[in-house]
Amino acid sequence: MASEQGSDNGTAQPNPSKQPVENSLQATQQQMLQMQREMHEMFIHLQAQVDEVSARRNNSGHSHQQSNFQQAQGTIIPRVVRLDFPRYDGTDDPITWIDRAEQFFEFHKTPANEKVALAAYH
Repeated sequence: MASEQGSDNGTAQPNPSKQPVENSLQATQQQMLQMQREMHEMFIHLQAQVDEVSARRNNSGHSHQQSNFQQAQGTIIPRVVRLDFPRYDGTDDPITWIDRAEQFFEFHKTPANEKVALAAYH
């Protein structure tokens, strides 16, 4: 006589209550694989667009300083940050103002021969 857990030879039969969970898990795995394939395709498409824009930029004769973009590790990052020159009113520590001015010069890639005139203006 066979038991509920297995046949006469002692092998366990699958638990019917686990079947819906296993089916759901397999469906979720398939969905994740499909999403991974789609994301990979989107990445390839995006990389091709970035390469195309980069090639056009390099062929256009624009220098790095004239561009509104920075290039880092093969990707183009738009510079959308506006950094105003710091004002010094004489009441605060001048070291803080100098540090901010140096950050401004570095960010805008200001040539050394223009720094004093720009600082004096402000």
